[in-house]
Amino acid sequence: MTLYPRDDHPTDDGKSSPNYPTKFEIQVKLDEETIWRTVESYDIDAPAYQAGAQEYKFALQNARYVRLVISEVSGSTDDEEHNRVQLSEI
Repeated sequence: MTLYPRDDHPTDDGKSSPNYPTKFEIQVKLDEETIWRTVESYDIDAPAYQAGAQEYKFALQNARYVRLVISEVSGSTDDEEHNRVQLSEI
């Protein structure tokens, strides 16, 4: 899975991309399945500001659906009240 961090404005400290997933799971499932299976978990630092695409690998899966379940994000910018996920592209 390749995530593209926001690159139009850095965090307040100027070092990383704001609102980027830092703790997340990649999950998959088939049509007939009711439960999502976690295939990879990450607990990472946010990428450097304007670092470009970030790739997260997981083993080949037989699945119809893939989702990203995010539990924490990196810092926001000074013009934002609340943290939120902001990606340029998945």
